Amino acid sequence: MDSVQTQTFSIRGDGGGEVYIDFCDGQLCVSVVIEGKQADFHFDPVTLKMFAHAYKLHCEECNK
Repeated sequence: MDSVQTQTFSIRGDGGGEVYIDFCDGQLCVSVVIEGKQADFHFDPVTLKMFAHAYKLHCEECNK
């Protein structure tokens, strides 16, 4: 199976942890690295649509 991955964003925390965020195979992929241990998460399109809708509602509320 071919995998498609976008450019990865990296965010470093004050406590030494790091988060890597990218889109891979149509899903938002997040890797969290703390003290040499890594945990990987992904969000499928349905979850991303839910986040987008919630953010849209939040923005509409802020504009009132």
